[in-house]
Amino acid sequence: MGVYSTNTGAICDLSGLGLGEAAAAAKAKVIHQRILKRICRHIDDLLLPRFEAVNEGEIGKPNSEIPDIVIWSLKSNMQHNKPIVAIEITTDDYEQDNKKKLQNLYEKYPTLQECFLFNYESNTWKIVCRTGFTLPHSHSSYLNGKYGIYCDFNEPLVDCDIKNLFGIAKRKRT
Repeated sequence: MGVYSTNTGAICDLSGLGLGEAAAAAKAKVIHQRILKRICRHIDDLLLPRFEAVNEGEIGKPNSEIPDIVIWSLKSNMQHNKPIVAIEITTDDYEQDNKKKLQNLYEKYPTLQECFLFNYESNTWKIVCRTGFTLPHSHSSYLNGKYGIYCDFNEPLVDCDIKNLFGIAKRKRT
């Protein structure tokens, strides 16, 4: 059973857990938010004070044009802060829609250098190029090339099974 979360647009297979639909949708939202939290914390640990990861997601708007995470270049004058990297957390059912969303962001925000998709159902990262072409990729070539900072967005997720980490794996009946 795929459960749709109206808050995040996330679909997660939570069948067999004995949850009602509302509880299952809440669990999918929790997965999404905890992934965002881990990635933002990792990015801030590596990049502050020059850059900051901000969870920009709009709760309750599954078709929002705003990506889940935006990495901002921080300047002393707040007016010169600019978005440089966007990250969208997605599922199999929404990957193509989120790919298009990220593609459109390049036009809307010319300072944006890279956009990434993380599909937590398939546990895959992709970089979305301006042309719409995608490659399996989880680290920022821009931050590495321009600033010498190696930032792999998958690093905070490597040591965990997403579903087990957040307590939603199927439990054996005893």
